[in-house]
Amino acid sequence: MLDGAIEDGVSSLSWSTDGFAYADTIADGRYGGLVAGSRPAAIAPSGLLVNSDVAQQRLATETEARESGGVGLGADHRGVVAAGSEGSTDGTTATAPSRYYGRITLDSMRWARTIADIADAVVTQLEKGAGAKVRITLEVEAESDGFNDAVQRTVNENAATLKFETSEFES
Repeated sequence: MLDGAIEDGVSSLSWSTDGFAYADTIADGRYGGLVAGSRPAAIAPSGLLVNSDVAQQRLATETEARESGGVGLGADHRGVVAAGSEGSTDGTTATAPSRYYGRITLDSMRWARTIADIADAVVTQLEKGAGAKVRITLEVEAESDGFNDAVQRTVNENAATLKFETSEFES
């Protein structure tokens, strides 16, 4: 219930006057994962509510730094780090890795919003890599006391229409 209230306050269009922002962490006076005006991907037990005046000031400072060509403070309005915001100014390191793999378990009630955030915050950044080839795989697992024939038929037909590589029910 508290998580829902936090999400509603942070994502409110009037968060700057009637609400607050949310941050995952604070270190050296910097808020990590600062979110305002949109729903946080997750509410951490150690998360912080940030006064809207403080959050506005922080976000304005970051925006100004990015627009002036500086590397800024490292995160966009959701606290997502932008390419080149840490490390060298060209976004590379001396021994740049050549492969990335990430896996996340999504909440079945909020998966669509999370996928949009992943596309924006991770996939878009990965596509900026020299010669990058990004592959996204979606895996769906479901358990039940029993899926009836109608559900099985509908899921199998939809999976075939959507060109699933694999789709099967098992006992």
